[in-house]
Amino acid sequence: MASKKGFILLNNQIETIETLTDEQAGQLLKAFYYYNNGREVKLKGLMKTVFNNFKVVFDENEQKYQEKCEKNKQNIENYWKKVKEE
Repeated sequence: MASKKGFILLNNQIETIETLTDEQAGQLLKAFYYYNNGREVKLKGLMKTVFNNFKVVFDENEQKYQEKCEKNKQNIENYWKKVKEE
């Protein structure tokens, strides 16, 4: 996965984070940044399970963003095509 400009964390995800120690939460935060910047994430056990739950959300958000970009691209192409025809 290529590097992205950012990622979204939602307030309702805090319950999961609160179950972790501060050290585990720090590891998870680093994993979020690594994943969203295309770097390999090396977690095991519970940490991998928790990360995978967030990863699903990151991937869904990225897919929605890419679909929106494609729709916007199509809209602007259609607009300029219409302008050139007039």
